[in-house]
Amino acid sequence: MNALAYDQATRLAKVIWNTPALKGKVTAGMYVGQAEKSPQSVMTENSVITDKGLLRGSPPDILMTNYKMLDYLMTRPRDAKLWEQNGPETLRYSVVDELHTFDGAQGTDLACLLRRLKTKLGAPAHYVCPVGTSATLGGKESIGRLCDYAARIFGEPFAPDAIITESKKTPGEFTSDRKGADDREFDTSFIPPPDQYSILLPESYPDYPSWMRSQVKLWTGIEISVEQWNAHQWRVLLGEALKRHLFFRNLLQVLEGQARHYDTVLSGLTPTAKELQSGDPSYQIHLVNSMVALICEARAGDQKHPRPFLHVRIQHWCRELRRMVVSVEEKPRIRFADDLTDDERQKHLPAVHCRECGLMGWAGKSPLHGSRIDTDLQSIYVEFFKSKTDKRLYFIFPVNKGDPLDSYAGQRRNLCPACNNINREISGSCVSCGSDRKVLVDIPDQVSHSAG
Repeated sequence: MNALAYDQATRLAKVIWNTPALKGKVTAGMYVGQAEKSPQSVMTENSVITDKGLLRGSPPDILMTNYKMLDYLMTRPRDAKLWEQNGPETLRYSVVDELHTFDGAQGTDLACLLRRLKTKLGAPAHYVCPVGTSATLGGKESIGRLCDYAARIFGEPFAPDAIITESKKTPGEFTSDRKGADDREFDTSFIPPPDQYSILLPESYPDYPSWMRSQVKLWTGIEISVEQWNAHQWRVLLGEALKRHLFFRNLLQVLEGQARHYDTVLSGLTPTAKELQSGDPSYQIHLVNSMVALICEARAGDQKHPRPFLHVRIQHWCRELRRMVVSVEEKPRIRFADDLTDDERQKHLPAVHCRECGLMGWAGKSPLHGSRIDTDLQSIYVEFFKSKTDKRLYFIFPVNKGDPLDSYAGQRRNLCPACNNINREISGSCVSCGSDRKVLVDIPDQVSHSAG
């Protein structure tokens, strides 16, 4: 809750500071539970007032808080001064950000809290203007449900025309929004070819500005000097140039306002760009990345009051590296155990890594009888973390044929990828299943020498 409040406080401070009609006339303060080493006692360009004692003694025009703290402010004796000078008509607006998060019991808490606030101040019926903001509550098709939901939260009636939904331009409308533009005409269709691949690589440049100046010139022909880098002029010109570029238009059409996977983007762009038909995935990805970087730097509007050209959102999905296993074969592959079928799991073992020599291999549980490795993950994990030294574990490291046996105590064996049987004979077929496939491995003695 506090992270959201701090983010909004910074934005609000900038708006007040940069608006002559508000600067020095309107004050904003933030009252949250988090203690500050140096509370702010005056408005600045990047900060609102955060000194709690000052906020109590001289309440600001705009008070930012979270719903938990608002509850405390209405009940704690030391915060009573905050409300002393408030009359029935003092509170004019109650604004709730991220309104969609208040559902269920939390929504009920907020609804009761807002009603208590109006009762405490004696506000006349329908006098306080309620405002709720959210980017995920729905569009025009859900206006009726939005009105009902907001009315339940704020305790005030909401007419359909009170709901402000977003309006989006189509790619054609956006690219046509320029002086003398014709939606059918594009000045530029040039795409950096594969033989200019090195120019697209960020690592080919000493810093980000150098790379970006190169990309702008490559795609649009606009040259930017070092002295011009911090100016808005070239960024506004870049925005106009991008609107005239066919590749940019096609990229917008493929995205359709949604987050798309690289594969989807590339498959949609390839039919309209012969350069992408080269099939080099690294070139294709860097080409799209270069264009996206230009979009991020571009600005719309005029040079005195530039605004974002487009709102760019990149989703980077990460997955926890847990239950990682490695295939038992000459060229092992790392996989997530949860992605494998039961049959596939039998041909994979957990990976181990020696901290001393850097060698990587497999871990498996030695059987009570026979020589087939037990591949059950849970039993391997349990055995690995046992405190006793005589663990029933194999640490198996692949070796190249002809390499001498290392100086540590151990055994060189033939591991069968088909059935996970450890064969004593290095040559020949597997004695268990008869398979001719084999992986030459070293199995150190983990009792005498602890494995990494």
